[in-house]
Amino acid sequence: MGQNSDLEIMVIEDYTPLRKSLQELISMHYKVVVAQNTKQARELISNHKPNLIVSDVMMPNEDGFQFVKLLKSNPDYALIPVIFLTALNDENNLLTGFESGAVDYMTKPFKNQELLVRIKAILNFNKIITNHLETKHMISSSGNDLPQSEDKKVERKIMEFLGKNYSNPALSLPQIAGHLNMSISSLERWFKRTQGDTVSIYIKKYRLTRAEIMIKQGIGNVFEISTQCGFATQQYFSKCFKEHFGMSPTNYRFEKTMKHQSV
Repeated sequence: MGQNSDLEIMVIEDYTPLRKSLQELISMHYKVVVAQNTKQARELISNHKPNLIVSDVMMPNEDGFQFVKLLKSNPDYALIPVIFLTALNDENNLLTGFESGAVDYMTKPFKNQELLVRIKAILNFNKIITNHLETKHMISSSGNDLPQSEDKKVERKIMEFLGKNYSNPALSLPQIAGHLNMSISSLERWFKRTQGDTVSIYIKKYRLTRAEIMIKQGIGNVFEISTQCGFATQQYFSKCFKEHFGMSPTNYRFEKTMKHQSV
């Protein structure tokens, strides 16, 4: 297994020879979990929560388009990137694939090396986003009662937890406290001392930063971004975004697009 063995890819393919071939190919670089249909994939995904999914489109009972739409409607899995592999290479199916929420689309037959390159590129992009957020949300340790190293440990655990759970609209202080094995009151004091914000404001800023990156990168429409970033409604997301950045998400995207085109 290669250097990315800590990352896991899910392969959904009903044709056994291809499923085994994909498993063999991808397992040389990543952990792999396989499913022969979307029903089995849904049973596996809660235990595995893969970093990326490679899925066929045409499968019995439920096709890949339907599966991905359901996946994207669940905040726990909405940000898992999906690459479609399919023999359907006409423009309508291509558009349907992207509209369902897939980030990439490869037609069969495909080159093994190209698939690996695309997987790596998508995973690297997600890592860049995560690193950017961690840097932007670095917590100042000035005036802390705890040694800096201890605050950094708490900070790292919080960032890891938020990175995995910020899509959940019900994310709350008790959940974070439980993950850190801290009391709610202790964690409240920690946030106030190190961040100067309540946990709800901290989570909201984190989500808005993630949303800003997605808008800059042209990932999803406003509704998809609001859902994937854990806002209960698009209206609330737009309100929070405008308060934070001084303009609506739509206007922000338009302004960034125009600046990019003028460069």
